[in-house]
Amino acid sequence: MMQKGLTAGFGSIIGRETLDALHGFGFRIIRQDVQRCDSTQIAVLATELSEAGMQPLWIVATLDQLDCLPAGSLVEWMNEPDLEHPNVIEYRQSLYAAYAAAGGRLRLSPGAISNLNRRGFEYLRGIIDVIPPDMPIAVHRYPDWPGAAEPHAGFSSREDEVQELRSIIGGRDIWCTEVGYHTALQKTGSMPWNKRKAWTDKQAGGALACTDQ
Repeated sequence: MMQKGLTAGFGSIIGRETLDALHGFGFRIIRQDVQRCDSTQIAVLATELSEAGMQPLWIVATLDQLDCLPAGSLVEWMNEPDLEHPNVIEYRQSLYAAYAAAGGRLRLSPGAISNLNRRGFEYLRGIIDVIPPDMPIAVHRYPDWPGAAEPHAGFSSREDEVQELRSIIGGRDIWCTEVGYHTALQKTGSMPWNKRKAWTDKQAGGALACTDQ
């Protein structure tokens, strides 16, 4: 079953009016990054989401933060570890400790790999054996130029990327916790003389529609 969520707040209060509007758009999960928050701040954010009828998905970085989350919370252990924590051995050890601390009280996923590309998949292969078979896998997907429908290098299609993901994680649930299409300038190729172009707001909106298919 697919559920619709949104990354919002980034460790700060969102506000009831905004949360009610998001609820009206069909969002039921709010992903809050609390890696730099203490227990008091997390408690305030948890109360806000609970009163708005939203399921929290927390990004945490310490065992103390895990301990203070409400029971039943969805959790990511850090964010994009293939970029932010490139030492796979150290991250494996921390992930193992996080699963032990979460127990059956929280639904914990490893931090999302940053993209469905070779780098992300190789990192995932390096940690998959310490992830319990009933635990979800979080992923992000950001496209390269020229657009959302184009696969990453080494893949024949977007479907091919997902097949690669499935070959690593098996039947575990997939959480796609970030996907997006920015309108900043970006290179259109790998050579120095390639021009820099940008997607328009209309193109970015169309890319989201493409992703939803």
